[in-house]
Amino acid sequence: MQRQLAEVTERYQVEKSRRKSLHNTLVELRGNIRVHCRVRPVLPFDEVGDKRNEVSSLSYPVVTVLDEETVCFRPIRQNVRGELPPVKMFEYDRVYGPDDQQPTIFGDVKPLLTSLLDG
Repeated sequence: MQRQLAEVTERYQVEKSRRKSLHNTLVELRGNIRVHCRVRPVLPFDEVGDKRNEVSSLSYPVVTVLDEETVCFRPIRQNVRGELPPVKMFEYDRVYGPDDQQPTIFGDVKPLLTSLLDG
């Protein structure tokens, strides 16, 4: 019985090491540095306003998810010339919109976390 337990433990260690090696190779092939962006929904306290410029709420979204890799940023404050700065686009490895649920996001980052914990 002890011998069988030792054999199973040894096979488990070999398979664990193999899985770790294969997983790390996969992560390296995809790129070691990955940048994800999560855009949260607009909340009730997300209002713009000060004593000089009373704007009670946003008339358009400041951040818009264009696709799974691109975010559009529309500035809401004017520059020193009184103009709104230009719209900016940012690209990431993955973008999650306000409607994406936590299980979806976790499913995508789980392999990254596994690699991180494996060292």
